[in-house]
Amino acid sequence: MKKVFKALIAMLLVISMLMSATVVAFAAQEEYLSDLRLIYANSYMEAKQALANSKLQDYRIYEENLNMGTGEIGVWLAYKTTTDVNNAITDIAVMQMGGGYSEGNYQQMIKKSRDEYLAIGDVYIQAIDYFAEAYMAGNFLAESAYRQLNFYSGLDVYVDDRLGDLFLEGALSASDLATLFMQGNSYVLENIRSLLAMGVSYNEDGKHYLEKVGMAPKTYHSDIDTEYTDLAKLISPTITVFRNMFEELSAYEHELNYEDDVVTDLELKYVEYKAMADMMRSVNYNELYTLYDFCMEYSAKGLSDETIAQKLYPFVDALNEGQLALTQIGHFYDVVRYSMTEFPEEMIDEEISKLEEQFAETAFDVYAGVDRDMYKGTFALTSAAYRADAYTGSTSLGEVLFGDGAWQETALQMSAGAVGAGLFVWAIVRSVKKGGSGASAPVTTQAA
Repeated sequence: MKKVFKALIAMLLVISMLMSATVVAFAAQEEYLSDLRLIYANSYMEAKQALANSKLQDYRIYEENLNMGTGEIGVWLAYKTTTDVNNAITDIAVMQMGGGYSEGNYQQMIKKSRDEYLAIGDVYIQAIDYFAEAYMAGNFLAESAYRQLNFYSGLDVYVDDRLGDLFLEGALSASDLATLFMQGNSYVLENIRSLLAMGVSYNEDGKHYLEKVGMAPKTYHSDIDTEYTDLAKLISPTITVFRNMFEELSAYEHELNYEDDVVTDLELKYVEYKAMADMMRSVNYNELYTLYDFCMEYSAKGLSDETIAQKLYPFVDALNEGQLALTQIGHFYDVVRYSMTEFPEEMIDEEISKLEEQFAETAFDVYAGVDRDMYKGTFALTSAAYRADAYTGSTSLGEVLFGDGAWQETALQMSAGAVGAGLFVWAIVRSVKKGGSGASAPVTTQAA
């Protein structure tokens, strides 16, 4: 790896450098987002008609089904803009749950969401335990992750304690973690997840994850098909993500030159794609492919769950206990991301040391910018007129809001003080930006 390329990789591995963008602010644009609504409909035209028949004709609708590929009813985004920055949405919070809510009690909805986060908290504890073992073993990436996790504090019971120390001490319960991941600042949460993935990259035999994938048994064992099949199904979408990344990279790779001292915008854009592509080109897979070739040819379309498990058996078999936990909660992309063959340790140490000076006295609050009152049931909907009592009646929300029941509002919560987390937020913001409305939207970090 050349010096310039190494320096860029060092920057990528210092996750907390993203913190400079933690407080979301709107750029000086002519229009700003002021409200978002979701429409359930079978087609764009049906969603558009529902909008025209409602009382919200001043909303625009984005022409992309956010539920595409799920086999479920379509979900369409409608949004309203304003030229008054004081009325703009600055932050987004999302209640993650298994389905839409058109009626019911807001507190019950909060409880359901928390129950789901408690289960996630149990899985995170497994990853944290493995991270602590890796740190005690002197793994460089685990130590780097620990130092960056200590930039954060503010947990309710341990308000003055640094997060890295709490993780190493095993002090946090599933309930503590549920509160953190349900209510925390979205940028901080993305950093924590990525740092944990960095911290569990350690293997006792010194092999990195992708190297172990190449060494994994090639035979699929039917006696463990349920466990492996479930994990393979979770991994499968990320293999497709890699394929799409590499297809995009292939159009520009001949223009990338990390050997000189000038880094172009194009090289900055593709440094991570390039690093991953080179990693995967160096590992053989099933004696027939490199991992890169396998990803480029992979498609789960039309395959049975068992066939997917057969194809991805080595990816599952190579997971250590910490990586296994993170994969169960959707962070497999980062598991692969931190599977490097060499690390620019001095450069990484230098970057982290700069940040340690910055946060030596005061750590960054994990709940910075979050209006946590929303989790006490202070409000439930984006529309201020319905926040107080929209869930108190037995009538469906579609009837309450729109009369004919054409609309149903999900548990998407927005306000000027709540910061959200999750892929769903990213999808919505991306959709608005791609729609070319001229509206400015908060930028979130994509998680895989």
